[in-house]
Amino acid sequence: VYVGHIDINGKPNYLGHIMIDLKRHVPSLGDMNVDEAKAFGLIMARMSKALITCEKAEHIYSYVLGNSVPHLHMHLVPRYPNT
Repeated sequence: VYVGHIDINGKPNYLGHIMIDLKRHVPSLGDMNVDEAKAFGLIMARMSKALITCEKAEHIYSYVLGNSVPHLHMHLVPRYPNT
């Protein structure tokens, strides 16, 4: 499992926007094996906690789209106070 931030032309798309990507090619959540699903879920939880603890996010949105890239990757987007 890879973790990275989203950028456009070398600039962050949104403060704290993180993408979690599976090493093996799978098109959707249901295509992961048990070990991949465990690792994926654990990393989602740890990264969400880090955004809350370190960046003071008050909520973390998570989503999978798969519209333009047929490979599983999860987006984590923090919501900050007063936004």
